[in-house]
Amino acid sequence: MSGKTIKRGVTIENMYARIVYKSFLSPESNNKGVMEDIIRSSKKNNSASNIGGKLIWEQSTSSILQILEGPVENVDKIFDTIKKDNRHFDMSLVACEDISKEQRLYTAWTITMSEDVATTHEPDISDYQILSIIGTGGFATVVKAMCKKNQTFAAIKIMSKKRLTNNNYNIALRERAIWKELNDTKFINKLHFCLQDPLNVYFVMDFASRGDMHSCVNSCTLDYDSCLFYFCEILCGLNSIHSNGIVFGDLKLENILIDNSGHILLTDFGISRKHDEIDKKLRGTPVYFAPEMITEKFIHSKSDIWALGIILYEMTGSRVPWQGLNHDIMFQMILNIQLSLNIVFDNNLNKLIQLLTEKDHSERPDCQTIIQYLKTESLIDDWDQVQSGSLEPPHLPDLVNESNNIIMNFGNN
Repeated sequence: MSGKTIKRGVTIENMYARIVYKSFLSPESNNKGVMEDIIRSSKKNNSASNIGGKLIWEQSTSSILQILEGPVENVDKIFDTIKKDNRHFDMSLVACEDISKEQRLYTAWTITMSEDVATTHEPDISDYQILSIIGTGGFATVVKAMCKKNQTFAAIKIMSKKRLTNNNYNIALRERAIWKELNDTKFINKLHFCLQDPLNVYFVMDFASRGDMHSCVNSCTLDYDSCLFYFCEILCGLNSIHSNGIVFGDLKLENILIDNSGHILLTDFGISRKHDEIDKKLRGTPVYFAPEMITEKFIHSKSDIWALGIILYEMTGSRVPWQGLNHDIMFQMILNIQLSLNIVFDNNLNKLIQLLTEKDHSERPDCQTIIQYLKTESLIDDWDQVQSGSLEPPHLPDLVNESNNIIMNFGNN
């Protein structure tokens, strides 16, 4: 509505006006605190200008509907002020009419606030506008999308039904079940909805605005504090997964996201399984395979610990020596080489990496043992702060720029 003027018939002196407009609050403004500021200023201005009416705010959709009634000049002036308020966007005029003083419906200005009211509208993929491609792999594509109702971003994993074999369909069902079990767990990416249409299955997740750990490691050099910070948050997330009797199975840099605040989110549970499930088929990313996966085709929670050690090694800027080699040579090196950092990094990290990449999985520590080790060796001052996510990240990666992967005008119709 910005830049437009209210159009009405001939204005008669002392005539009153009624306008109705709708708008949306920006995501950072869609909260009770901002609304209370708006209410205070509105009550003061409207009272002084002899304006009555009603404002209806629904937080679940970030929508505002407001009715304003009063002297024509005063209503115009107030509305012009509202249009300049950058807390609003997508403002549109619903109704505008001249009325007499006797036709006023509201002699005072009131407000109705509906906080976090669940909508009866069933979510649908048409609620989202797809903006850009984040990544592709296997039988899925992950895209960045915007919710049309509240203008917030989401990541959506799209799986084509045409490409989903019976086995892959069962994998998708298992992923959904495991993900829902981990929902609302600290350091785990939240799965909001599982949707489908005749062509695809969709997993709607939180969007991590600062990309993933792979991009972070390849775009900058992390210092000791940053490596230890990220390691501890990954360990917290992995501990929650293992505490639920789940083996992650594909812990790697690409599956560690970084949210807007700089904290990590573990994502993608496509090959995760319950600890007691027997599956002799090797799945995952070979660079992160633990020795027992190669020799025994056996994977369990200790295999995730090995992958955690490889990730810590990579976060220091070191290149895994078997990266890029064919599988036969790669597997031989995994079985025979002991990873070791150069002298640039503190020896504490080197000892930690060697602890995590113990060849014998029965000697490899579990998450709780590693946490105790970090406390005993005084590598972390306050573990409760780590678990609560209240530690300030020592490093903040740049916001993701997907300008090369933009999908123009997709989903606008």
